[in-house]
Amino acid sequence: MCLDTVDKEIKVKEGIGWKVFVKDKSYHLKSLLQFVRIPIGVWVEDKWTGRLLNRYQTGFHLFPSRSCAQTYAYSHEIIRPVEFRNVTATGTSSLTPIIVAREIRIFTAKEAKEYDK
Repeated sequence: MCLDTVDKEIKVKEGIGWKVFVKDKSYHLKSLLQFVRIPIGVWVEDKWTGRLLNRYQTGFHLFPSRSCAQTYAYSHEIIRPVEFRNVTATGTSSLTPIIVAREIRIFTAKEAKEYDK
């Protein structure tokens, strides 16, 4: 996904957000569009570099809330809470708020339970 609108100033530098994933046949989580396996519980930097449409630097696209992530997720996709840092852009896609961050850490199952309440 790409941002339809990009905020002039980044609204958040780091925090907790939500990301939509797919599971591969080995039950590993993969990022949508990049289809790269992402380990759980460790910080991972986005391997892609550059600028999208010359408007903002690439990174993992995240949602500020579970409900925002649910607007994009299909029934077979997985929504997990993630920590994020090194934000390169904030904005919207189809009127939904989006955070673009260079680094994320997928919460472990135990940590995620705290956010599933």
